[in-house]
Amino acid sequence: STAVGVGADHHDEALAGSLARGIHERSGRGVQWRIVGGSGATSRDLLERFLDAATAASHDLVFVSFGANDAIAVRSRQAFARDLTALLTALRTANPDGQFVVSCFPVFGLFPSMPQPLRSTLYLHSRSLEDAARRVVARMPGMIMSPPPQPYTDGFFSADGFHPSAKGYREWAEFALDDAVEQGLRL
Repeated sequence: STAVGVGADHHDEALAGSLARGIHERSGRGVQWRIVGGSGATSRDLLERFLDAATAASHDLVFVSFGANDAIAVRSRQAFARDLTALLTALRTANPDGQFVVSCFPVFGLFPSMPQPLRSTLYLHSRSLEDAARRVVARMPGMIMSPPPQPYTDGFFSADGFHPSAKGYREWAEFALDDAVEQGLRL
C-alpha cells in the first residue's frame, strides 16, 4: 500500500514522489520514476503478479519497499526469505548496473491504530522478518538496506493511523536517502 501511496492524496506526496524530489534535491538531476506494486501485496504477490512489470525495463536506482504485508499475513521467516531472495535476484538481473535501496520494515510497535497485544506481537514478528531480510540483502552485492527508522513524529501517520501521511512519506524518503548516501549510494 505504501508503494501505491495509500495515506497521501497524490503520488507526488507519497513515497515515490518524495524519493524523486529528494534525489533531485541531492543530485540536481532530473528524475523519472515508476511504481510497481499493489496494496496488500506480500513478497510472494510481488513475484507472482508484479515481477514482469518490475523487470520490464532497466533503472539507475531501484527502491524496494516490502515486508509489512508479509508480517501482517504472518508469513514464515523461511518463506519470506525465499521469496525476497528470488525477487531481489530477478530485479538485480534486470538492473545489472542499477543501485538498490531496500527499505526497512515499519515499527509496528509504534502504530497508534493497533491495539495491544496485536501491536507487540506484530512488531516481534516483523523484527524476525526484517532480520531475515537483512541477511538476504547482506549476501547480495551492491544492495543497501535502511536501518530501523527514527521515532515517528507527530503527523507521520495518515488519518487511518496505519499508513504514512504526506509528511510521513516525506520523512521516510529523507531518512532512507540520507542513510543510503551515507552507505555509498551515488546520486
